[in-house]
Amino acid sequence: MNIIGLMFFICFVIVLAWAIVNIKKEKKANTQLFSAMGILLVTSFFYMIHATDLKTELDDIKPKYEDAVENYEATEYRLEKSEERKEELLSEVENLKTDKDLLTAKNKEYEDKEESEPAEEEAKTEEVAAQPEETEEPEAVEEETNYPSINMDEFNRIKDGMTYEQVKAVAGGEGTLQSETGQKGDEFYTAMYGWDGEGSTGANVLIMFQGSPARVVSKSQFGL
Repeated sequence: MNIIGLMFFICFVIVLAWAIVNIKKEKKANTQLFSAMGILLVTSFFYMIHATDLKTELDDIKPKYEDAVENYEATEYRLEKSEERKEELLSEVENLKTDKDLLTAKNKEYEDKEESEPAEEEAKTEEVAAQPEETEEPEAVEEETNYPSINMDEFNRIKDGMTYEQVKAVAGGEGTLQSETGQKGDEFYTAMYGWDGEGSTGANVLIMFQGSPARVVSKSQFGL
């Protein structure tokens, strides 16, 4: 029941009471008065019924409105998560670029070293030839440390998806950690390990691992 319908109903009750009192006094009915009462009664019932219909419509609309609000909030949440994921991927791309630059710099360093070593060896040879011969005294034989290294056959056996332990078994020992990003156990943890290579002077192998557990995602070699 709405306020307008209630007001019409109260007016109807007041007019009805006044009509009853008037009829008792004059001993007759007033046609105009009863017409007005009828109009008030019909009007009050019309507004009451209309208010009931409006309430029913509002009850039907309310769940749809709540669903729309819920869908909007869910869309906002998904957009927020998408932005966070985008930032994470951009950061990962930057890390990979840094690792690539480091790998390029190391290969350039090894190339420069290989180019300079023949000249150094030639200078040493000339220096030794110019020195007078001396009686060589027997020297104590030192035990050489057997460091792990990788040849071309072993390099080809290393495949994407292999774990660090599997690569270590192929190489025959631990590699040297060159760089790492993130925390071990994270999905985007990235580490680069290096091994000495069997081949020309300065030969080396660099292998990048990523994920949890860390697995091979890329490899490169120089001088094998």
